Amino acid sequence: MKMSAHNFTIVSTPGKRISLEKASHPCPKCRHQASVQLIRSERQWIVFNKCISNSMRVRYECSKCRWKNEELPSYPNELNRISNDDFHFQDTDSSSSVLSDLY
Repeated sequence: MKMSAHNFTIVSTPGKRISLEKASHPCPKCRHQASVQLIRSERQWIVFNKCISNSMRVRYECSKCRWKNEELPSYPNELNRISNDDFHFQDTDSSSSVLSDLY
């Protein structure tokens, strides 16, 4: 909201939104496959031409349904699709292959 009288700002809350990553993620709410990105939001409160507050928030936001959260939800189904064969490690004590757990 901005009200001014003769170039004198009474209240202003300009906001900047900056994408922090190029990768996109699926939205847990609307299920769009590539609409969620990590966004930094900056906001200033200006009263009588003096900045009284600056705030910055980093969170994930969906560009389609406006879902917002501090972190992405975990997707256990995605993790279950990963084959255990991809996680072979050499055991240093017995020289045999050991599968590591995903968790």
